[in-house]
Amino acid sequence: MVGDNDAGGISTYAQAGQNFGYSLLWTLPLLIPVLMVNQEMVARLGAVSGLGHGRLIRERLGRRWGNLATGSILLLNFLILITEFIGISLSTSYFGAPAYITVPLAAVLLFTVTAAGTFRSWERLMMLFVAVNVLIVPLLIVSNASGHATMHGLTMPSIRGGATSGGILLIISIIGTTVAPWQLFFQQSNIVD
Repeated sequence: MVGDNDAGGISTYAQAGQNFGYSLLWTLPLLIPVLMVNQEMVARLGAVSGLGHGRLIRERLGRRWGNLATGSILLLNFLILITEFIGISLSTSYFGAPAYITVPLAAVLLFTVTAAGTFRSWERLMMLFVAVNVLIVPLLIVSNASGHATMHGLTMPSIRGGATSGGILLIISIIGTTVAPWQLFFQQSNIVD
């Protein structure tokens, strides 16, 4: 799995590490089965029904629920897209590139790749980004992360500083960036296609 490497996910995980060290790592192994069950569920729904998630909701539960689900996911995706462009702006600013050039350029590139190609070509392009994720391994080695602290954080649930509202909110953010609603819609539609 190579998900959660978007701007929102990276910033959420970075904030968790900055504010709580290794103490919230335990949330990630707990989310793996949740993610697997969700993806398996929508894959089966897509394979059996032959319908995407939104259309299946509309046909089984009625137009009102279908429109609510579709409208909600459109709003959420719009807000997520804003965070992605904020991430593009911030990351390119490290190289001195102005946001008023890089953000519109990224928007045009995204639109062109999405509108001009097939899903197969989009999928191949995304595999390039997956390969870039391999760079995380050398970063882990260079970071001199404590193996003992990492294993303790993965296996011993705790919140450094206690269960404050900030810690609980960050745990909710980690869950939200790991199990995102758009994944359910995308996965089921991908199976149908």
